[in-house]
Amino acid sequence: MEEENIYIYHLPHAERRQLCIILDQNNVWEELAGTHMKYDITTIYLLRQEILRGKSPTDELLTLWGQQNHTVFELFILLNRMKHYQGMMIIKQFVPAPYHKLIKRAEHNINRLLGDIKLQNDQKIRNDKIPICNLDKIENKPQYHLRYAEALRGHRQCPIYHVLLNQQERYRVAESAGAIPQIPYEELQKSTDNWSQINILGKGGFGIVFKGTWKCTKVAIKRIEQKENSRESHIEQMKQSVTELHCLNAYRHDNILPLYGYSIGGPQPCLVYQYMSGGSLDSRLKIVDPNRVLQWPKRLDVAIGSARGLQYLHTIGEKPLIHGDIKSANIEATRP
Repeated sequence: MEEENIYIYHLPHAERRQLCIILDQNNVWEELAGTHMKYDITTIYLLRQEILRGKSPTDELLTLWGQQNHTVFELFILLNRMKHYQGMMIIKQFVPAPYHKLIKRAEHNINRLLGDIKLQNDQKIRNDKIPICNLDKIENKPQYHLRYAEALRGHRQCPIYHVLLNQQERYRVAESAGAIPQIPYEELQKSTDNWSQINILGKGGFGIVFKGTWKCTKVAIKRIEQKENSRESHIEQMKQSVTELHCLNAYRHDNILPLYGYSIGGPQPCLVYQYMSGGSLDSRLKIVDPNRVLQWPKRLDVAIGSARGLQYLHTIGEKPLIHGDIKSANIEATRP
């Protein structure tokens, strides 16, 4: 069954399941997705959420990658770059025979490496009646220790590697947020009475906005929801939310709603804003009660304030920053 162009989605269930099991261990799939398949941090974060749903992130990654008509042969090459020979063995039968030598070459190198280490240990035992590990002399024999470390690092199954990777990803998010604090998901859940329906302020394409009380302060919490059967749409939502986080940290203005904090790592990412008691312009425009209707002078104030905020975004940098979704539902009619 050696076919160079067998697609990922045609990989038999047994081999695919076996591959998912070993790549899920120690989150090895994250290196495959980020370093070799070139997926961004947002996509990797979303794939990581499959664990919370009791699913395999590797399986979801292969589904996503397979939608671009990638082949098992391409996956074989990526696993070779990772030096993940166990994974290569699983899909070996679906790859042209000339490329099987990549595994044989790796086995030869590993055997030679182990032989060198064994030879060193045998010589040490013969020379010393009582073997002693002398830490001061390690630097005198760098060739063995370096090569062994490279073998471990190449396989990418050491948990330390993934701890560093996760720390790097979180650092990037924290760097975008700047001084904006990261809030534990549990605190936001508590502040909204476990996301009570009573506290819903509104719903939109990106998720649900709740009213909550956090740190004795009323806030509006946007909880980003994933739409069923629309992963690509959700990825785009996440990317825009990360952009929103970065922009609200970088650009402050009286007519731009302040961001108090953000939350990642929980079941759903959240953005926490200042709560505006006046409600949205959309809700105010729909009022028919003559005693509460939005008067024309106030409407003019809202229009001028919105224009000021947009003008600031359009001129603050070398390139205009475009909001892209200006509508009455996204404009607050009053400020406290």
